[in-house]
Amino acid sequence: MKLANVEIETFGFIFRKFSDTSYKFTTRIKNFRCDDLRETHQADAVIHVIDRHFTVDPDAYMLIATLEFIPKDQITSKAQWICN
Repeated sequence: MKLANVEIETFGFIFRKFSDTSYKFTTRIKNFRCDDLRETHQADAVIHVIDRHFTVDPDAYMLIATLEFIPKDQITSKAQWICN
């Protein structure tokens, strides 16, 4: 039984830890494809659930996500998640 085919192309990440114990984690994915392979959805073609459209710049990233953790002091802190 097949459910899906997932392909990730050019996956990269950057992790930075700073002297104030804060850190920043960024991940970038150039291309991401998910195809539905369930037998009930099989027709004459594969169904692309997630795919880059041909009009999109092939050099642009599909996903850029950043997680920042910034301590305010020894008791409280703040985390922020940003997706572009």
